[in-house]
Amino acid sequence: MKERMSANGKYFTAPNLYILWAIVTGFSIVVVPLILGLTSSGGEQKPLIWIAFALKYIILGFMLLSILTTLVFKEWVKKCWHINLFVFGLTAWVLFSYYFQ
Repeated sequence: MKERMSANGKYFTAPNLYILWAIVTGFSIVVVPLILGLTSSGGEQKPLIWIAFALKYIILGFMLLSILTTLVFKEWVKKCWHINLFVFGLTAWVLFSYYFQ
């Protein structure tokens, strides 16, 4: 039996949370800089500054999501532990190389 959390009649699973976070981050990397570029006067670097500051929070979000899915979706982690390990390892490596250059 699959472990699911029900909220308002919809089901949230660990893969769906990863996909939702990827969509949100894709929106913040593609659409928000386009809007900033169109609304700022020429020569300003608002889109690049947005992307530079957003990357840290996107990576931290994936790391937090991998930790939370381990705690909440125990049955899914037993079957697909390699996905959580890969996401956690990749984000930990990126953050480690960022802070300890």
